[in-house]
Amino acid sequence: MRKLTTSFLFLLIGICGFSFTYVPDALAIPAFARKYDVSCVMCHTAFPKLNDFGNNFRDNGYQMGADSDLPTNQDKGYFPIAFRTTVGYEYASQNHVQGIVTGNSTDNYSSGLGSLGMDILSAGTLDRDISFLVVPTGENSLLGGPATFSLESAWVRFDNLYDSPMLNVKIGYSDLDIPFSEHRSLTPSSKYAIYHYIPGVPYNSNDFPVGDSTSIAVANKDTFAFGNHQGVLQLMGHRVDPVGIFRYSVNLVSNNQMGGHDTGYYLHVTQSMSGGGYSSGYRGGLFYLNMPIPTVSDTQNTAATTPALANVGSAAKPVTKYGLDLSGNFLNSKLNVFGVYMIGQNAKELITGATDDAKFWGGFVEANYMATPKLLLLARYDVIKNTTQPVATITPVVGPAISSDGYNDVNGMTLAARYALVIHNRGEIWAHSELNETTNKKTAFDGSDQKNDALFLGFDFAY
Repeated sequence: MRKLTTSFLFLLIGICGFSFTYVPDALAIPAFARKYDVSCVMCHTAFPKLNDFGNNFRDNGYQMGADSDLPTNQDKGYFPIAFRTTVGYEYASQNHVQGIVTGNSTDNYSSGLGSLGMDILSAGTLDRDISFLVVPTGENSLLGGPATFSLESAWVRFDNLYDSPMLNVKIGYSDLDIPFSEHRSLTPSSKYAIYHYIPGVPYNSNDFPVGDSTSIAVANKDTFAFGNHQGVLQLMGHRVDPVGIFRYSVNLVSNNQMGGHDTGYYLHVTQSMSGGGYSSGYRGGLFYLNMPIPTVSDTQNTAATTPALANVGSAAKPVTKYGLDLSGNFLNSKLNVFGVYMIGQNAKELITGATDDAKFWGGFVEANYMATPKLLLLARYDVIKNTTQPVATITPVVGPAISSDGYNDVNGMTLAARYALVIHNRGEIWAHSELNETTNKKTAFDGSDQKNDALFLGFDFAY
């Protein structure tokens, strides 16, 4: 880990020094910049993070209230499409991995060059007050994992119903309006742990699990990832009030990806003060999720000739998540500090051998500091604590059973630096360095704590 830290610090010093000697032209981000011929700083503090104006532009259905919003008023050569990918070098390691000799503890690591994936983005307006977003995405791991291709987003939204910004309806495959979207995260190699946490399943902060496949695990039928996009029907609205901006969203969430027959719901409300809370002022919010997860397989999926499909069926039991999100801007809005606090619970019927519901709390705090208009420094702390374990003891692969107290608690630290090398109205490229260290308590094959380290050095660009 010391070598990784040293490498990161040298790169950080180099980027900082470069930032004071080279200042590139700042024009616009692709797609919408080409459409409106505006500067990228109108919508972004640092790509892909939105500022207050960019968030309002998104909430308004990618509209500025002008005739140029309409596709019929665009040059026939214009098409609303952009590409984004992140390329570079990634290193990941994990300690307390079971060696070739049973019971022998060793360390494991992987590294590689390549791409973390690619997004093809198309967004805009189909007509006045009808907006859309389509994002086919290819995901990959520099550490040797298989490449996958999927549809990350595909939705249409009807805006300003009855001429009111408080009434907008979206349907399709989209995010849940979670407090801080991972799809706009400035750490493409390190996820927000709380968004992907499942009780009993060891959390790995790396894109590709480089370590021990025989780590302790408690079977959990819950496969719902709060941070991922879902099938949703969303009613949302926003308005300027005497304090700042009020915003709400009500989401019906399909659980077809788990094969169930029930629909969950998610609520999120925010209020800002002295600005929008993204790049100025302060913002606070509350959210609540109730997601039914099936526990019984359907009869047609249990025939011997047809392998049973995981989690397909009925007798759904709830997964709940609720909490608050806060964001504030300081030092003349150069410093943005934001975070999430979440409480979660899984019904015991979802967990094999459980005698009690699984309960936990966690979240993250992240600070983004714009040292110069082109240099952003980032630090984030992730934490998850289990308050009620579903089982009293866990049995390691090697050794006697141990108490489940503290099992799968997570602590993580992420440092990153981003510097804009090129920005114009056709594309942009950012140099990016990122270092993450995450520790999972008692998840190794012998019941010891397991540490995951990851380093990414590369470039994040869009065209």
